[in-house]
Amino acid sequence: MLRHLPNLITSVRILLTPYLGFLIARGQYRPAFFLLMAAGLSDGLDGWLSRRFHWQSDLGARLDPIADKLLLATLFLGLGFAGALPWWIVILSFSRDLLILAFAAYAWRAHGLRSFPPSIWGKLSTLLQLLLCGGALLRNLWPDFFLAALVPTVLYLSAAATSWSGIDYGLTGARMLRRPDASAGTSAD
Repeated sequence: MLRHLPNLITSVRILLTPYLGFLIARGQYRPAFFLLMAAGLSDGLDGWLSRRFHWQSDLGARLDPIADKLLLATLFLGLGFAGALPWWIVILSFSRDLLILAFAAYAWRAHGLRSFPPSIWGKLSTLLQLLLCGGALLRNLWPDFFLAALVPTVLYLSAAATSWSGIDYGLTGARMLRRPDASAGTSAD
C-alpha cells in the first residue's frame, strides 16, 4: 500500500491545482502562495519517495509531468487574469507547450515515436517559470520584500529560457524524425 503513496501525493496535487487558480484569480495571494509552496514540497516529496524506496510506477511517470504542467498552466492563467503577470509571457508559455504537444502527437501518429524526454533547457525553463510565478505571488503579498524586486529579471530570464527550450525541442524533434528508426515506427529513446 505504501508504494502507492507517491501517486496519491501527486493526485492530491492535481486535485488542489484548480483551487490554487481560484485563489489567485480572486486575489487571495496569501493562501495561494502557501498552497503553491505545499505543491512544490509535495512534488519533491513524491519524487524522493519514488526514488528512495523504488516505488516508481508507469502511472507515476505519467501523472507527475501532467501535475507539473497543470500547475504551471493554472498559475500562468490565474496570474494573467489577476494582472500579476503580463499576458505576453502567458501566451509564450502556452504556445511553446502547445507546439511541443502537437509535435509529440504528430511524431507518435506518423512515426510511432513514443519517447520525447525533457531536455535540460526544458527543465531550466520550468524552474524559471515556477520561480516567476512564485515571485509574482510574493510581490503581491509583500511588495517591499527584497526578492520582489527580482521578479522583472526572472520574467525576462523565464521568457528567454522558454523561447530557447522551444527552439531546442524543435531541433531535437527534427533530428529524431530524421533518424532511420523513426520511419520504422520504433520508439526513440
